Formats: sequence, structure tokens, C-alpha cells
Amino acid sequence: MRKYSEESNIKTYLTALITEKGFSVDSTLNREGHIGLTWENLIEFCEQLSESDQEKIIDTCTEIDFFNRDVFHYLNFLVDGMIQSFDLFISKNTESNSGVR
Repeated sequence: MRKYSEESNIKTYLTALITEKGFSVDSTLNREGHIGLTWENLIEFCEQLSESDQEKIIDTCTEIDFFNRDVFHYLNFLVDGMIQSFDLFISKNTESNSGVR
């Protein structure tokens, strides 16, 4: 496994990867029910993950890119996971605020 360093942080890596592929981090992602979601939102989400998870994401993207595969397939998979975690968080907070347990 590669040594994690400040120079290869998740924000720098994903921003460079997305822009290298011809997209802006401000590009809107078309996800039903999630208006205005951008690549920048995914990057911010990934910054909150553990260092180990960030390393895994960078390593996976690097491997996919090395073999000339579509890295956006994986990034969209991460976006779907981010949305699910948001939905779970909202659902959990809605239940606790309404007194339902």
C-alpha cells in the first residue's frame, strides 16, 4: 500500500482526476431527488472519511485509471453511497426528533 501524504490528499487527488477527465468539480450530478449535487460534494464527503478509506479510494481510482477504465463508474458508485448515508442520517434524525424509536 502506498504511503499517505499531504501531497496526495483526497481533495487534491479527486479534483485533479475529475478535471483531467474534462469535468468541473462544480458539474451537477444527475441524481433523482438530489438537485444541485456536484463532484465537489463528493470530494467534501470523502474528506470526512478515515485516512484508510481515503487511501483505498485513491488506490482504486489509480488502478482503474491505469487500466484505462471508466473511473466515473466508480465515482458514481461512491456518490450513490454518499446519498444513501445522507438518506440514512436524515431518516434517523427524523425518527429521533419525532419521538419514534
